[in-house]
Order: sequence, then structure tokens, then C-alpha cells
Amino acid sequence: SKLARWMIEGSKIFQPIWNCLQDSFYSYDIALADETGIQVLKEQGRKPENKSYLWIRRGGPPDKPVVLVDYSPSRAGDVAHGLLEHFKGYLVVDGYSGYNATVRKNKLLTVYCNGHSRRKFVDVGKSLTKDLGEEAKEQSKNWIASQAVELYKSLYRVEKMIKDKSPEEKYAERQRLAVPLWETFLMWANRMQVESVAHGGTRKALAYLINHSEGLQRYCTDGRLPMSNIQAEHVAKAIAVPRKNFLFADTPAGAESSAMSYSLLETAKINHQHPQRYLSVLLSELIHLKSGDAL
Repeated sequence: SKLARWMIEGSKIFQPIWNCLQDSFYSYDIALADETGIQVLKEQGRKPENKSYLWIRRGGPPDKPVVLVDYSPSRAGDVAHGLLEHFKGYLVVDGYSGYNATVRKNKLLTVYCNGHSRRKFVDVGKSLTKDLGEEAKEQSKNWIASQAVELYKSLYRVEKMIKDKSPEEKYAERQRLAVPLWETFLMWANRMQVESVAHGGTRKALAYLINHSEGLQRYCTDGRLPMSNIQAEHVAKAIAVPRKNFLFADTPAGAESSAMSYSLLETAKINHQHPQRYLSVLLSELIHLKSGDAL
């Protein structure tokens, strides 16, 4: 209980820095978003077993990236809109429909996560392998899911080849190499879909690819854009690993303080700062700031 109080009270000191991080987030036109679950035991009007959420936003200028984590008991679209209300530009997300209203209202350009799309085919392959056992080794190369994964490998090879190039060079190489690969990929996917695939999981993976194809290819239109949402997913993983130990937040105040701490820790990490030292400096220096002082 004492440690929890320290966390809750200590996180309040970080608010001025968090405000600056949010200003930085809104100053750039590319943002990544994701969400991960958290259990809060004492939430008014809800059962302890109900799932709540930590919403993740990553953005800001490339030389000063920021991560913002926010707590909400809901995963509804109005939460996403509140967090992205003033954002304009490209939004990198998976296919979760909760972002759709914000995309429409703010006229955002969605960049769908190819990692998310690719995993659907990978999961189909794992499922078929489990069902078929030894037979799968002989048959797997002919599976539609396996062919889709190979086509994705070709696209990811392009990204690996150009990862150290400038945005302008990335754009040119994607236009030269990735765009023709996408044309081949989608022609193949449409043909597979027309031929009435029998396996339900494969049908769903193909439908997702085809229905989200415009957003999945959008990274090719701007060399600054990532091919996937993996940077936001890394933050979700950084939360999920310790969550196995702390299990839950007792109160909403605890969940909010955790979100605040994760924002600063993850921002420190992506800016190559030592997280513990960074928090130590903030805790020791911010308490001396007076209203109106420059940060």
C-alpha cells in the first residue's frame, strides 16, 4: 500500500513533462497507436474481472520521439477520438474499428500494420500444422497461407535493404521495388479469393488483406512511414511483460499513475536515456519548479 501511494503521488510530479510530451506528439504529422489490457479491481460501476485499457500513442519529430500511455476503462472509439482529437496526418494502426470515427472526423490517412496482416497468415499456418501433424511438412509449401507469408517476406526484404536510407531514397526504392510486388501480391490474393478457399482462417486472412489493401500499401507513398506498427507494439509488450508480475491495478488512480510512468520510461528509452536516472532527475528537479518556469 505504501509503495502504491508513492507511485500515485510521485506520478503527479511528472504532469508538466507529460504536457510537454503531448505538445511534441501533436507537432508532427505521423502517429502510431495501439492499446493493451489492464485489470483494475476497484472501478466504480464495474466488476473486478472487467478489462480496462492502456492506450498507447507514439509520435513526435523523428529526432525527439515521444510515447504517451493513457488509462481508460473503455476501448470504445470515443476514447481514441479524445486522445487524437487534435492530431492531423498519418495514423499507423492495426485494423481495429475503434479508430475509424477519428479517421473520418480528422480526415486522417490510415497506414495499416503489415505485421498484423502477415501474422494472420502465420497463425493459419500454425493452426494447419497443428491439425495435420506430420502431413503438414509435405503440404505446407502449397498452402495459400504459406505463399502469402513468402510474398510478405519479399516486401520485408525491401525494407531491410533500405532501412538506413533517407526518406526520399526510401520512397524511390519502395516505388521501384515494393509497388510492383504489391501489385503481384494483390492480383494473387484476389484470384485466391475468387477461387473460393475452403479453409475459414485462410479466407479471413485473405479478406483482411484485400479489404485493407489501400492502407497496407500507404507506407509506399511517403518514405517517413513505417511498414508496420511494431514500434507501438513494442510499448505494449513492455507493459505486458511486467503485467505478469503486478497482475492488476487496485484503483483507477493506480492505473493512471502506471500510465504516466510508462509514458516517461518508454520516452526515455527511445531517446537513448537511462530510464532510472531520467526519472531520478525528474523527481529531484521538478519539485523545485515554480509556475511559469521554463522546462
